[in-house]
Amino acid sequence: MSENTSNQDDTLQFREDGSLILEAVPSFSQINETLRSRKDSVSFQPRHRGSSVASSILDTIEHITLNNEHTDVNTKDPGLRNEEYYKKKMSNRRFKTRQIFLKFVQIETEKLVYIQKTFRSFILDEYFIYSANLGSHFFYVLCLPMTRWIPISNSVDYSRDLIYVLAFSIYFSGCIKDYLCLPRPKTPSIIRITHSEYTTKEYGAPSSHTANATAVTAYVVIKLLQNIKEFSLKECILYFGLISMYYITLTFGRLYAGMHGFFDLQSGAVIGLLTLVMRLASKQIVDYHWMLNGSVLYPVLHVIFGFIVLLWHTHPAELCPCFEDSVAFIGVVGGLEISDWLCCNMGEKWFPWVQKIQEQRLYFQLPFPAGRDDYLNIVVARLAIGVVLVMLWKEVITVAITKNVFKLKTTSILSQKTLKQQRVLDYEPFPFKVIVLRYWIYAGIAIVACTISPMVFGTCGLV
Repeated sequence: MSENTSNQDDTLQFREDGSLILEAVPSFSQINETLRSRKDSVSFQPRHRGSSVASSILDTIEHITLNNEHTDVNTKDPGLRNEEYYKKKMSNRRFKTRQIFLKFVQIETEKLVYIQKTFRSFILDEYFIYSANLGSHFFYVLCLPMTRWIPISNSVDYSRDLIYVLAFSIYFSGCIKDYLCLPRPKTPSIIRITHSEYTTKEYGAPSSHTANATAVTAYVVIKLLQNIKEFSLKECILYFGLISMYYITLTFGRLYAGMHGFFDLQSGAVIGLLTLVMRLASKQIVDYHWMLNGSVLYPVLHVIFGFIVLLWHTHPAELCPCFEDSVAFIGVVGGLEISDWLCCNMGEKWFPWVQKIQEQRLYFQLPFPAGRDDYLNIVVARLAIGVVLVMLWKEVITVAITKNVFKLKTTSILSQKTLKQQRVLDYEPFPFKVIVLRYWIYAGIAIVACTISPMVFGTCGLV
């Protein structure tokens, strides 16, 4: 008997004769009261699941996630130090500007808590966690090349416009983030819902997700309105409905997830619109004058311009990984200009798919092979080959160069440091050799996607 009882759980209670004492089952009102107290302690609606094994696993994951969401605001979030710290780090004008906008950020907490208390649920958590990837680094690396590989229009090329507005909305939003050094919504009482921990180590305003979503949505709406006569009523409802859903998801999702406040979204939207206006205003001279008529100096000067804007990028007060994204996207634009200049100036022998329509439109999208109507098979084959080539460059070749030539473990040194830090560190200059390496890694992605992949498609009979 002693051997059996020794294996019993310590929490079980026994009488002197060895019989088990059974406690009364809690009443429904007691269970309800317990759930209510748990709800109040974490400030959101409890997630209701069944009692299956899968539910237990999800509960465990949720517990881990919630622990990650509650960031220690005193040690790990940038933008929360006392005024004297930022006053010493900033110029007088910059500090006064920060103090003006900081007031808008500080008064939003109550409204953000209300949003999470009112709307939060398990389904919406999962939806906004995964849909946030529509504005992620990895999503753009894989999906932007598809604007070249899949011909969605027979006469208009949208790829250059999309890449430009996405790249420079990231650059400008990152630049202003590092200039203002404004914090994200405080947690607690806000709960952050995200898979990307390093983005929580960035400053808050402006929201780069919102800048991207605004620029892309406004651009797509403009193009839909320009071609509205070509669509039926059902198609119009579908397309406008999809782009509206995309915009609401990426903007409201940032509020719901506790990643941004209203001021962050408003400032991000302004940057997105300004970026689009700048692209549309400069498109004629950049695309149809400088690139088409330019010598080899055009791509060379564009690369130099890229490094100039990166060196001009604002330095934050604290360690912040925003600059890494800026380097990556400016590198993509540089690689795009090298590729497109080659395509426009190397003749039909090497790049026969490039077309100059009415001398005022460039068309870089790959046409389908003549005499073939198995379009789905062609698209799938292109995507399979193209993604493999891009990932081969990004994850194999450049990793080998980074480790063996530059003797670095990674070019994402800011992200790595912010994830490991126990307390927010002061700003450290980004080594110039890392800027150069990271720039060419992402320029190489554009070159692989826009030049090398189409050439491989041609040898495989896919163009």
